[in-house]
Amino acid sequence: MADITLIPGIGERTAEMLTRHGFTTVAKIAGASVDSLMAVPGFGAIRAALIIETAAGMMPEKAKKVKKTTPEKKGKKKKAAKKKKKSKKEQKKDAAKKKKKKKDAKARKKAKKKARKKKK
Repeated sequence: MADITLIPGIGERTAEMLTRHGFTTVAKIAGASVDSLMAVPGFGAIRAALIIETAAGMMPEKAKKVKKTTPEKKGKKKKAAKKKKKSKKEQKKDAAKKKKKKKDAKARKKAKKKARKKKK
């Protein structure tokens, strides 16, 4: 238990609680996800992230395995990558669709303007 009490912000009681939940070393805490640490009573998202970051800072460079991206961020990155991988043919289709929408919007505006003039 003395091992994890070296992390600033973790006292004896917190160390006992962490140990009961399987976080027995600084390395385990440093490699944990915020969600898994939030399962420990007394740990919210901010505190969990701070403790993980602090524990990771205490680890030797080779042993660091800090997860910097959350699952939400990973999903966004994958979506962005998919968007970039469109073929030229698909890009041309998208450009044509945008052009058509713009043209249709102009035509609607023109028709509305014409209708107003007729009413007067």
